[in-house]
Amino acid sequence: MSTFLILLGVLMLTHFLVVLFYNMESLDIVIVDLVLYGMLTILPIFGLFVSERYVKNHPKLLSVLSVMAFVLLFLTNITVPIVHYLWREDNLRPIYTTLLIISCYVFFHLSSNILALCMGCAVTIAHLIILVFVTYVQEVQLERIGSDILYLICLNGFGIYFRLITELIKMRSFLDKRTCVESTTKLKAEKEQREKLMLSIIPKHIMDEVFNQIYDIVKRDNKIFRYPIK
Repeated sequence: MSTFLILLGVLMLTHFLVVLFYNMESLDIVIVDLVLYGMLTILPIFGLFVSERYVKNHPKLLSVLSVMAFVLLFLTNITVPIVHYLWREDNLRPIYTTLLIISCYVFFHLSSNILALCMGCAVTIAHLIILVFVTYVQEVQLERIGSDILYLICLNGFGIYFRLITELIKMRSFLDKRTCVESTTKLKAEKEQREKLMLSIIPKHIMDEVFNQIYDIVKRDNKIFRYPIK
């Protein structure tokens, strides 16, 4: 999550500065853009100051921050083209659609695949609506809209595939770790049971001597096996 916040902060700050310096003589045109990009620049900075200990004590905090980041990015993505179209009839495209969709599946702290899919589909639908009613309102270009639809479907498919593969890897890792713990516990229990059985038959000092002799024999055999006599 911290990596995403750093990347988001750098991206938003860069975009803010580019828009600011490019429109120095007409800031009133891009005032909405600057306000939204400024808010998106502050959010990652706030998130980076949240300590890991505080996050552990409040496990839902990451989900709340993820939803906040999604809402702000989503509103920025659709507000800027709409405002420019209503004020100056500029036909702009949503610029953060790809970032939003990838973030829904990869970066945002969402435990539910269905929720991530719904958020990705919401971004996709909003993007297509903006294309039809804002970007290409003067002349509907079916080829470009069709290519956008195909691209967004592939992007959502990649996101779902990534989440499923990630969950599968985590599940396998958990099962391997559980098997290792079970094997260790079983060996420890068998060792304790063997020692109890031996102690019930022979005294402890004799048992220790027998174990030491067995250990020496095994150690010597391993040494001979590693360095055979020529």
